[in-house]
Amino acid sequence: MRLEELDKQLAEVIASIPEIIKDFENRQDEKAYKKLAEFLETVGIFAQIFSEDLGWKYGDTLETTKELNDNFERAISQLTSAQENKFWVAICDVIEYEILPILENWQKIARATLATP
Repeated sequence: MRLEELDKQLAEVIASIPEIIKDFENRQDEKAYKKLAEFLETVGIFAQIFSEDLGWKYGDTLETTKELNDNFERAISQLTSAQENKFWVAICDVIEYEILPILENWQKIARATLATP
């Protein structure tokens, strides 16, 4: 995957977060869980990409890809627990307050790497 494509896909998955949250808030569970599954599949691919040492440049990001991936694993554990308990508020909180910052940092890393000649 090219860095430009990675940046675009990160932007798309970040933009999908409010939609997922809105679907949960509107009690459209089937739709929300379908979007959540697609979201998690894509985010899992990002985690694999950022776990590889591809010469990432960190720019103004303070966390390394290893730290972000460790945070991601903890967030996925929290999300799994929330899903098992069918607690949509916790699902939304984990997505918005745990996973979103990781995605934003991955995007900063991708952009910093892309900007480096």
